[in-house]
Formats: sequence, structure tokens, C-alpha cells
Amino acid sequence: MSRKSPEIPVTQFKANCLEIVKRVHDRQAPEIVVTKHGRPYVKVVPIESGEHEFWGCLKGLAEIRGDLTKPAGVQWKAQKKRP
Repeated sequence: MSRKSPEIPVTQFKANCLEIVKRVHDRQAPEIVVTKHGRPYVKVVPIESGEHEFWGCLKGLAEIRGDLTKPAGVQWKAQKKRP
């Protein structure tokens, strides 16, 4: 069973923005939903901690087929000689 995120009206968020952001950042609250006219409007969540490795982050998402250095056999307009 999931716990419902705490909700606050946008006017209360506006008045206490810095305090609320600090609470979420310090993990005193996992996330806070800001409501407008009683409906969810935005969610304040902490960013993921730790650094993500850039190199290799897309590994396994693409596949190389064939020789990438081999000419495609198609003549481009830029390669055509003009009369």
C-alpha cells in the first residue's frame, strides 16, 4: 500500500516556499504535492543524489549493423559536379 504524499495549497506553498523546499531536500518529507483549487498542481521532489556516469549511459540502446566506414553508394547533391 502506498502512502499518500502530503498536500498543501499553493498559497501556503508561496508563503513557506523556502522552508518546504528545505524539508524536501533534507528528506524530512519525501515529496509534497502543491494543490490549486483543491486539485494537484505540482509536485516538489528532491533530485536524485549521486552522480550519474555519462560515458556508457546509453549502452545497449543501439545496435551497429554493418561497416560504418564503408561508403553508402549514394551520390549526394553536394558531390555532383556542376556543368
